[in-house]
Amino acid sequence: GFVGWSGQQSILRVDPAASLRGGATDPGDLTLEPVASENERALQSIKAIHAAYAASRSGTVMRDDSLWRACFHLTPAPFEEFWLARRGGLAVAYARAAILD
Repeated sequence: GFVGWSGQQSILRVDPAASLRGGATDPGDLTLEPVASENERALQSIKAIHAAYAASRSGTVMRDDSLWRACFHLTPAPFEEFWLARRGGLAVAYARAAILD
């Protein structure tokens, strides 16, 4: 009774030569920060990004704050990371990934 759900798959790898972490001096540069379950600022940023992305799509997942927080508490699972990208201090993207097998 299961049906395959296709989607985009990506592998991200940190380039040690790149300056992605820490205080970027150029607003065009991205900074990455790990998302912790108690980080309310990150939660609000991720909710806003999700809402903007989902606005033009049907069938997206809708969550209230309690469901978002429950989702956050699933992290950190073994081999899982949750990151927020900021450009000039503004949250522009998030990614959550896990190695399943």
